[in-house]
Amino acid sequence: MMKLHILSAITLMTFTIFFLGCRKTTTTPTQSVHVNPYGGTNGMQSFYVESDLGHGPISVYVDGTFQGTITHYNSSGITCGSGDVNVTLSAGTHSYSATATGYSWSNTFTVTQEVCASRKLIN
Repeated sequence: MMKLHILSAITLMTFTIFFLGCRKTTTTPTQSVHVNPYGGTNGMQSFYVESDLGHGPISVYVDGTFQGTITHYNSSGITCGSGDVNVTLSAGTHSYSATATGYSWSNTFTVTQEVCASRKLIN
């Protein structure tokens, strides 16, 4: 009789541990969030020269605001974002002008959201 009680107790404990110890877990799939590296609806424009143009430092203005000075040349081009002047701008059409001793450049360009574009100034 005692063996029956011990066997019943062991069975009850096994049942309790097995069925009550297991819990169903659910996981919610995660969604990857894409983040624009330039923020919001912005893009980037990089300005550079590939050779010494002989005009000294070049001051760059975008939409009439001074953005920086090109003081180096990059004979093999640049990786976008690594020019002397890199400007984060809202998507759309913008104007630039650049001035150096005895020379100037000006034009318009279009910035595309999440895109970095390079603009090489040439004589």
